[in-house]
Amino acid sequence: MQSQGIPYETQTFSTERFKEIVEKATEHGFTEIDLTPHVGDIFDDPDAVERLQYLKRHPKVEKYSFATHLLSPDIEGLCHIVHGSLGGDDKLWVDISVYGWDKESYIRQTGVDRFNDFLENFRQLVFSGFVMSNVEPLSSVNLYMRAGVTFDDFPESELKNYMKDAITLGATVENDEVSNLNWGGKIDQGKEPEEDRKGLCVHLVIHNGVFPDGDMTMCCCWDTFKELQFANIDDIEIFNEQYWKFITAHLAGNYPDICKNCNDFYLASPDDLDDYPHLQKIKRLIK
Repeated sequence: MQSQGIPYETQTFSTERFKEIVEKATEHGFTEIDLTPHVGDIFDDPDAVERLQYLKRHPKVEKYSFATHLLSPDIEGLCHIVHGSLGGDDKLWVDISVYGWDKESYIRQTGVDRFNDFLENFRQLVFSGFVMSNVEPLSSVNLYMRAGVTFDDFPESELKNYMKDAITLGATVENDEVSNLNWGGKIDQGKEPEEDRKGLCVHLVIHNGVFPDGDMTMCCCWDTFKELQFANIDDIEIFNEQYWKFITAHLAGNYPDICKNCNDFYLASPDDLDDYPHLQKIKRLIK
């Protein structure tokens, strides 16, 4: 996603390993799979659509999702986004990051000169939606405002006109991440972390991540360097002592540095735990 200034070791899933991990994850009780990589974009992988179709067909996967900067998809990838909710399949959810309304604003937020690529792919997405006969063909799409302004303040532009079209086709808009996030304090940008946070961050509850080697981290969003590693997907038992140490530390307000410095903290509510049987015993501790 936002890799500016962060050195990292390139790791990728083979398609075979990806399918194996999905099988193991569903055996452990996970029903929602997100394919957003730490660095880069899902469509950088030539097998991306094959993986999406695999999740769409999987009987134990109730929802699959990904965030994309929409720079790399081919026509097949764009069509999968549009077709995601067709044929009674409402499993797909796509967050499209909108980083700017012109070349200058896009470079300011991303550090790369790719606005024209984004604009063309977004135009193709909207065009594909218009030619579909079903109602609200982009109902699985969410526009993530990350250009430094909300959608209401987004300057009138060719892109905003396409975004308005997308909304008429069923897309939603989210302003929660108007500014870039800081990767758990690893990069200096975005809003500052809250000083008086209390309780359990929702990322630890619903966003556990898996690396290509099977190592699992509590937070798939910002833990690029496995600072919150708790298990391996190949283990027989993954909700182990280390898992509960991270949970109880949050409940006590003793946050690891990556959590303490993160500007993407969201307090978990009791309702967030409803779908997770192993977390019911701590539900009464969530305010």
